[in-house]
Amino acid sequence: MDNRDALLSYIEAVYKGVHGFVRSTEGNGIPNAIISVQGINHTVSSAADGDFWRLLVPGKYTITVSAKGYFSQTVNDVVVPADTGSVSYNFTLMRDNPEVWSAKNDFNLHENLASDRYLTNDELNKAMLDLQQLNPTVAEFQTSSNIAAVPVTSLKITHEVGSPEENKFHIALMGGLFASQPAGRELLIRFARHLVAGYTRQKPVISKMLSLAVIHIMPAIDGLFERITNPVCNPPSSPGEIGHQFLVPWKGSNGASDALKYAMKREQFDLILNIEGGGIYMSHPTVELDTMQEKVFKRLADRYVDNHSMMSASHNVNTCEHPVDSTDGIDSTDSKLMSMVYQQFGIPMITAHVSCCKYPPANSLLSLWKENMFSMNSFLGTVITGLRGHVEDINGEPMRNATVIIKGFQQPLRLTKNAAWFKALLPPGNYDIQVSCPEHTSKTVSVVVSDTGLTEVKVVLDKSTTEEEEYHSYSQIQKLLWHLNSEYPAISKLYSFKHSPMRNLSVLELGLQKRDMSFTGYPAIVFTAGLYRDEPVTTEVMLRFVHHLLSNYDTDNRIATFLKTLSVHVVLDANPDRPSNEKEVQTSENYSNFPVDKQSHTLEPETQALMNLLRNTEPVLTVNLRAGSLHVSIPYASDRASHNGNKFATPDEETFRFIASEYVMHHPTMANGHPNCSSHPRDTFEGGVTNAGSWKPYKGSMIDYSYLNTSTFQLDIFIDCCGSPDKSLLPTVWNQNKESLLAMMDAVHNGLTGYVIDEESQPIPNAQVRVEGTEHTVAGGTTGAYWRLLPPGQYTVEVSAYGYLSTTKLGACCVCLAIVVLGICCYTACQKRANRDRRQYYFSPLPHRLYQFEDDKKDIDIFNKPLTGIAGIPQPYYDEDESSGSEEDVVLINPKHRQWEPAPIDE
Repeated sequence: MDNRDALLSYIEAVYKGVHGFVRSTEGNGIPNAIISVQGINHTVSSAADGDFWRLLVPGKYTITVSAKGYFSQTVNDVVVPADTGSVSYNFTLMRDNPEVWSAKNDFNLHENLASDRYLTNDELNKAMLDLQQLNPTVAEFQTSSNIAAVPVTSLKITHEVGSPEENKFHIALMGGLFASQPAGRELLIRFARHLVAGYTRQKPVISKMLSLAVIHIMPAIDGLFERITNPVCNPPSSPGEIGHQFLVPWKGSNGASDALKYAMKREQFDLILNIEGGGIYMSHPTVELDTMQEKVFKRLADRYVDNHSMMSASHNVNTCEHPVDSTDGIDSTDSKLMSMVYQQFGIPMITAHVSCCKYPPANSLLSLWKENMFSMNSFLGTVITGLRGHVEDINGEPMRNATVIIKGFQQPLRLTKNAAWFKALLPPGNYDIQVSCPEHTSKTVSVVVSDTGLTEVKVVLDKSTTEEEEYHSYSQIQKLLWHLNSEYPAISKLYSFKHSPMRNLSVLELGLQKRDMSFTGYPAIVFTAGLYRDEPVTTEVMLRFVHHLLSNYDTDNRIATFLKTLSVHVVLDANPDRPSNEKEVQTSENYSNFPVDKQSHTLEPETQALMNLLRNTEPVLTVNLRAGSLHVSIPYASDRASHNGNKFATPDEETFRFIASEYVMHHPTMANGHPNCSSHPRDTFEGGVTNAGSWKPYKGSMIDYSYLNTSTFQLDIFIDCCGSPDKSLLPTVWNQNKESLLAMMDAVHNGLTGYVIDEESQPIPNAQVRVEGTEHTVAGGTTGAYWRLLPPGQYTVEVSAYGYLSTTKLGACCVCLAIVVLGICCYTACQKRANRDRRQYYFSPLPHRLYQFEDDKKDIDIFNKPLTGIAGIPQPYYDEDESSGSEEDVVLINPKHRQWEPAPIDE
């Protein structure tokens, strides 16, 4: 009697929680339906008539009901009241219709509903190629045929294929690693279609994933799949399968396994998901892991399990009725394979076993796809909630040699080889990131990783206080130049001009050395520093600029393009006889006296050396670094004549100010026009630019000599108020001028460029190109190429050359022109700067409807004849009417339809 009430209460407890029926849309009870509650790893099943009881304490729950052959149903906010402790809730499930399911979940991709056979290797490759052709901005077909006898093909899927990828997570999805386990082949090609379709339809979750990650779909690693002609559920394993070969090569090296290892090294995957058969469960490496790494693997596996109805119901325990015989060694091989990948390549690898059969029948492929699609999406979703960051120094340079360790993890994070990015797929929580690098002060950064978005961090390391900046002497500069040339011989060349009995004027030429110079012209730009004895800061800034260009050639596409298309000549020390100790430096007003008007007098050694440099290189632009102010000076420095009311202005005033503004606009303070230098506190420069003579007039200047006696346009850039600021300020001065100096290399392409050739299609060297209204002429090179700096506008250009008939003028619009010369013809290309975008135009013959004279057809035939030795450049069109300058004389075409000149060959 003492236990009666307790027993009755216990019996009544069966009614607590949620109870009800699971029925079909026809009203029939559905037996064996699985009822799961979010957050609770325990499920119950419905009875024969569809009735169910789920014990729960009072509260609010999310309940999912699923049954084979029916769509699952999830209901949020199911409330179990506290007063009664019980609530009734019925579920109605819709029968599983593949077409309906596809329209709802898989973008109505009918190819993914196929379930009659496995695709062959060729069909898989074609399917990937089709996806590339469908949307080449997101999908790119790749093959390792150039590095392995047995190629491994893959499909790279990411936002804007071809854009920088170092800051993205690289995730490999592998299938068919074992020929006898082909389920991954079919699931991955379906998933590739799913991702491309979702991105094309701008589905937010997929678009977000692909903006953060590069997905490498590798569905058919083991090509021996096609040799299995009579498949059974569990065919015996073969030591020749790639999965086994990856571990222990059999009968020598295997091409496909070697290609796979190469891909792992090259791509440096952040995560690998391998899909196999032989069970329904997730597995990860069994090698000894630290506690934190174990949590990472568990989180990744749980992302897959929680969205897989069978895995979640079994709590990731393999419940297949007839599991693969343990002697087959699947578990052992998988464990060794994943452990090897983690230990040898540092890549976390997880395997999803998706079928009780190693080789599931083809008629089950659709069911497998429907069971795994949501899990695969969820697995990739880890990139949205991970950690990403990069390490740089105070100048913004990536620190590739840094060491990044998350406290609690044994292994340091891997940094990308170019931009020093690090990434980690971490569970939500608080973490301390410890960053160190030689000669820099270590730093610990605390971050919070949430489950709502990607956590990003930038780590900036300061230089160690023991490492001091310094000014370099002449001998130190010479050693540095020699070292830089030795370290980067493919993109630099060191040469010199005789300066004095003891010292030379050294020049470091930057640019791809092995390129065709016989037919293709490359514009030259000259940078000079240290011309005046009291301005050593200019040498230090220029030294940093040279190192920046050389050290970033392989990692920065912009710099690589500069050094492939330009010839850059750098003079670090234009006055080698200056004192080596900056304390001995005294302000010198004895400017080098250049023969501006070709007067005869004894020249200083540095003057003669620089004149030789300008004569030999024929630069398009010369940038001379100065100190003592913060502005850009343009010619004239002496009173030459009045131009538009300005006695120091050249006829090219607009061009000079246009180029100078490119420097100013990239400098943080120069555009203010108020340097506020202590030596000249009242100086003001409108827009940061002035004529040199308006500030400090003097005769015999290099800037005037360059304009009046060479092809170049020279700017004097004043980079700091002090000629020798404190050593600690040198990094700041460099950082302020870095982007402006790079902008000068871009500025070389502003204006008019092209080739001068004769009627025999041969280049005319040293042709003279002059814009009407100015006496400044530009000389063409030995290839006939020329460059003339101009701002956008309309111009008339004259061309002449010794031994050829007189020049004919023709109006040019928008810095694009057709030059018509009797006996001389210029093939030209125009680049117009507008909103910092470049557009090129080229000339084509008149349309047939505009032919007016019998000789027209002859000219057209000549036009279409290619130039000798210059691939892809058409014979220019001749207009023999000197008076004609209307736009109807030429037809401009977009350059994408015609190659202008061969690109440099990067060897």
